Amino acid sequence: MTYPHPGVDAWESFKGEDVPIEIKWFYANWCGPCNVMKPIITKIAESDDAASVTMIDVDQDGSAAANAGVYAVPTTCFHKDGALAYTHIGMMSAASIESEIIKLKEKP
Repeated sequence: MTYPHPGVDAWESFKGEDVPIEIKWFYANWCGPCNVMKPIITKIAESDDAASVTMIDVDQDGSAAANAGVYAVPTTCFHKDGALAYTHIGMMSAASIESEIIKLKEKP
């Protein structure tokens, strides 16, 4: 399931929502690697019931990126039970993202 980004005011309450695995994906429309990854992220959001996905456009919400410590795009942040588990800066393949989700599912 994909959640639209809630905006800066809701950022603190949005963190750690009651989902086992959450992916926060920071991107920009002008970013070539982001445009390659966008269909991958969208497909995962629509097909993986174990993870929720939030897509955050850094040009629309730079404060959310700053709050998350994001300084380059694409950046993919993986959270488990509300805590940051892994951050990847740069492009990721579908297989790499699915691998991280599997690792988080298996992690106690």
